[in-house]
Amino acid sequence: MSLSSFSSSHKNSKDLSLHLIFKEAEPDPDNISNGNFNSVVTGISGFPDSYTGSVSYTDNMLTLKPDLNNPIIPRINEFVDSLRPWKKGPITLHSRIIESEWRSDFKFNFIQPRLGNTKGKTILDIGCNNGYYLYRLGLSGQADIIGIDPTLQYYRQYCLLKKIAGIKQISYYLCSHSVIGKIKKAFDLILCMGIIYHCQNPAELLLHCRDSLKKKGRIIIESQGIPGKGNYAIIPEKKYAGANGIWFVPTADCLTALLKRTGYRNIEVFHTHVLTAEEQRTTADSPGKSLPDFLDNNDNSKTIEGYPAPVRIYISAEK
Repeated sequence: MSLSSFSSSHKNSKDLSLHLIFKEAEPDPDNISNGNFNSVVTGISGFPDSYTGSVSYTDNMLTLKPDLNNPIIPRINEFVDSLRPWKKGPITLHSRIIESEWRSDFKFNFIQPRLGNTKGKTILDIGCNNGYYLYRLGLSGQADIIGIDPTLQYYRQYCLLKKIAGIKQISYYLCSHSVIGKIKKAFDLILCMGIIYHCQNPAELLLHCRDSLKKKGRIIIESQGIPGKGNYAIIPEKKYAGANGIWFVPTADCLTALLKRTGYRNIEVFHTHVLTAEEQRTTADSPGKSLPDFLDNNDNSKTIEGYPAPVRIYISAEK
């Protein structure tokens, strides 16, 4: 039994072979350690995926409205609460507003003018979390949209969204970015949002992404970084801004140099800004510590570890 949400609408043999690579990279559901995958949350697997609801984006809110006959409606609040914390959003499911830790609408709105015409394109979102960007992409036109993420918690959240109002051209695979090294010349566009600084070998990831892009295909990167001019990065000794798993924190110039070194062209840093609590915060649906807890109380230009406080860097490049 597959874990993925591969749509049977992909009939082209080349498309099918691409999806098969991702499908084969997923773990065996019997070997997943944190609970019975099929239950997702108690009872949720008893509800079918639904493609009869509506999906919209207005007033900075991604809204999924189920068909009024959808039997999951009475249990939406229960499932949302069971799936906390929600990192990406905000999202409204029926009448329930999910206030996520990150204002992902800010990020997508920055990159949207750079997407171009996505009709008929093949798009990959690396580290797609609960599928927020997949849904935003799905609203922009008919495309083959693929998301990958190895985190079961985020996949569970996506499963809930899909049972309320799915988008048929979206496929989600429970696997890591290492699978990209097996793929050649397949994607028109890759999104790498909030991922590269978590990679032990960011150059390898960029090389794999370049090889998997079609000719003149593009990558859009959104990364945590540090302010300043010059080609340098912080290599945190342990944590950065309270977070484990941060391997490097570059300047925009450093990230540009890394893209040049890995063979990209037409590189453009199109936006940077200082990260604030307006964008990353503690909420009822993500109740743990967040950015304000990890900045120096006496100097918010520094993290609690003494490093420069984070900025967000947006950069695009072409194969």
